[in-house]
Amino acid sequence: MKINSAFLIAIAMASIVNPLEMLPQVFASPIHPSMPLHQTGMEPTNKDSECKAFITITNKAAGAANTMDLAVILRYINELKQDLLVLKVEDSQLKSLQERYLQFSGDMSEQLTQAKRDQAQGDYAAFQSASASLTATGSRGIDLEQELQQYCGKS
Repeated sequence: MKINSAFLIAIAMASIVNPLEMLPQVFASPIHPSMPLHQTGMEPTNKDSECKAFITITNKAAGAANTMDLAVILRYINELKQDLLVLKVEDSQLKSLQERYLQFSGDMSEQLTQAKRDQAQGDYAAFQSASASLTATGSRGIDLEQELQQYCGKS
């Protein structure tokens, strides 16, 4: 029996692409700080620039939506992980998000590698198991992206 790679890819990509596509509907209007920056006591350059760099990295992974090839999707996930490893952040909340994103991308990479192996072997039972794992991991990715967007929207 041939494995439905389109289904597997859809599950994996939901973790990366859907939050980015949903944001215009979630945030109907631009987010503005309630106080001027000088009253919040925050330096706008650090958090703002770190948020921008972080979001740029996560947005690059959305390019995986343009393919159905597990190897290409895996490459996007691995590039996401590598970019996150070199990202320098000082903000404590962004550092926490970075660590959780690294865990997510590592888990997703392992699961996609296994799914790719299962696909090559035509192992339907293993594919079903991989689908469940990718769905759970994808949910974590959606939560992380929403948290990043909400936090950085407060800049």
